[in-house]
Amino acid sequence: MFKLLVWLYVVGIMTGDSRGNPHFLSQFVWRPPSAVDQLPLRYRWEFTRRHPYYQMFWAIPQASRSTDAVQGSLVEIAELILAGVNVTGDTIPPATEWDDLSPDDTWSIWRQGAISRIQLKGLVAMLAVSLPKDALESVSVQLWGAAQLDDDDIQGKYNLFRSIAHGDFPGFEDYLPDLIVTIRPQATERNISSAISEIVREYREQHDIPSTRTRVDRFDDYLRAWDLREGWHAGAYYKDRERTLEAVAAQARRPRSTVMDHYRSAFQLITGVEYSPEVWLQIVGRFKLAGYLGCGYDTISRRGGRTRSIAGDPASGFSSESNFMATCFPSREIDPAEQAMTTEFLDALQSGTSIPDLIRQFDLDPVAAQAIQQLRDHLNDVR
Repeated sequence: MFKLLVWLYVVGIMTGDSRGNPHFLSQFVWRPPSAVDQLPLRYRWEFTRRHPYYQMFWAIPQASRSTDAVQGSLVEIAELILAGVNVTGDTIPPATEWDDLSPDDTWSIWRQGAISRIQLKGLVAMLAVSLPKDALESVSVQLWGAAQLDDDDIQGKYNLFRSIAHGDFPGFEDYLPDLIVTIRPQATERNISSAISEIVREYREQHDIPSTRTRVDRFDDYLRAWDLREGWHAGAYYKDRERTLEAVAAQARRPRSTVMDHYRSAFQLITGVEYSPEVWLQIVGRFKLAGYLGCGYDTISRRGGRTRSIAGDPASGFSSESNFMATCFPSREIDPAEQAMTTEFLDALQSGTSIPDLIRQFDLDPVAAQAIQQLRDHLNDVR
């Protein structure tokens, strides 16, 4: 639980309130499901286990649940944060290598990210999270009416069906936020494929979604650049293993600009958003700051946990089928006021402003002085 408490303290420092922010969940940047759905399973794991939120919180839900209200709340918070980066169900220690997960060949097209079946709980969760209040009230009334019918009351079920299909209920004509379609298995594969292609094409045009090609052949280069720059080794981040981009380029025998591109690509695959100093500070910087302040991130991944195959397990957080919680977390846009403060802080951090002056200007806790210098060095390098 210490890790989560330190994180809350870090959020307080970064928002000028060392007592912590009561709305701290709004400080997190969620990873959209689309960021990992198109990836092969191996790289879903590789990019997920490097995410700072996963590093910080994966072990907390595995702690024994007690009757202590504070501990129970912290476990729930950790589960919410993990769901925000597309991880639900049992977590796996980040030190676990892919080959040790023993994935078998039971994975099918339904679990490869392009198409996935949805469980009833996933559908209910989407409705509960995405529908406006008046639509939810109408849905609850209809479901309650259905619950009062006997199983063999065919006439009653038919009347209810007609009432829902032809009634004028708020929100019932709207589509769910995600692209969800029904498929009639009796149709030919050709007709199914053609219809899905047309629906997806129209959906992409309506929502300005580009069709992207996944360059799996470059993923290992991306991971290598990220690992060397951020000090990743054997499932954890180590401060003494961090390298400048210049040093990484020399070791990789590549131009610094190429290594920078690889690093930024890794950042986007890990976090689900494009690299910028502001977003790096929101996601990675706070994780680093927690390490500098005593929650050493060089030991975060050392706690034991269950190691098992994720293949064929519908409870796994890496099954698209079970990622229903993640679909309920929209990709967070940083609040304009928060964005302005973060930009101002970054400008000062990357300028010649002294650390004591910076602490006074932003009303930060003096204990963070060394950590702020570490952040400055990092941001000045990744330019």
